[in-house]
Amino acid sequence: MDLQRLNKIADDLGIRILDTECGECRGLATRAPSGRFYIGIDPSIVSEEERAPLLAHEIAHCLTLTFFNYKTATKKEIDEAEEIANRIASVLMDL
Repeated sequence: MDLQRLNKIADDLGIRILDTECGECRGLATRAPSGRFYIGIDPSIVSEEERAPLLAHEIAHCLTLTFFNYKTATKKEIDEAEEIANRIASVLMDL
């Protein structure tokens, strides 16, 4: 799937995408207390060709509510959340 279609999916789902510094991450997804979803992508370390698969991955976190805090989550929790997001991102990219 191309970046334009992924951006449309995010928009249709009410997910706001921001270009922002993400610390040590290339990107991240979160849900605000208001219930709104946000995806941050760090354009300083994500190339244009990496952006679509990364966006698909972060959309998958929003769809599955698989969010975690690197500082408090266990390795098992992180691995499980990433596995789910990777599987769904793969399906999205193949559409």
